[in-house]
Amino acid sequence: MILHTAIGLEYKFVKDWEKLIETLYDTHRSPTHHLADVLADPEHRLSGGLASSADILFTTALPQNSLMHEEQVVSLKLTNGTAITAPLIPMAWKIEAKEGPAAKGSWVIPLAQISEFEVVVSSNASEPPAGLRLPTPPTVGKVGAMSSAALGMNGAPVLSHSAGIAPAAAAKLMDLAVCSGSLDRCRFPSTIYLINYYHIWTVFLK
Repeated sequence: MILHTAIGLEYKFVKDWEKLIETLYDTHRSPTHHLADVLADPEHRLSGGLASSADILFTTALPQNSLMHEEQVVSLKLTNGTAITAPLIPMAWKIEAKEGPAAKGSWVIPLAQISEFEVVVSSNASEPPAGLRLPTPPTVGKVGAMSSAALGMNGAPVLSHSAGIAPAAAAKLMDLAVCSGSLDRCRFPSTIYLINYYHIWTVFLK
């Protein structure tokens, strides 16, 4: 699949969803105000009215396995030994409606607590597992990309295979998913994220 977008007056082939979203956010505000770098936390919510009277949920989804750079594949398991059978795990970044120091931002995963997940390298049994690491708090650019990566299945082997996408083709477009870690070098123990296909998200930030 080929995806194009207009950035300024120049058309570019989009292969990195997070960079695209960051560029769109920054261009929307001003060349000097980098909205994408603002933390998506209670401190940076707009105050007054609806903007401060409701919790905000940025929904995203965590695939059961993720393709890393350097051709690594990482998978998820639960520390209690329970198998994760779902190919996609819904989750959300929640910013509470409260104002002041009591307000919190937190990741919500209905399946289990974050501390109950482990990340393992599928192709290397000798590599010890690591805990699930999430950007906390995420930046506006990161969480906006995580919640909108509609072609992110290219970074999830089980999903891309079920969609009939050849492995070589999916690997070329793996950055249409969003890495929890480095934007340029996604590697263990990072995981990838994509759009939650049943979601609505709203942003109220300074």
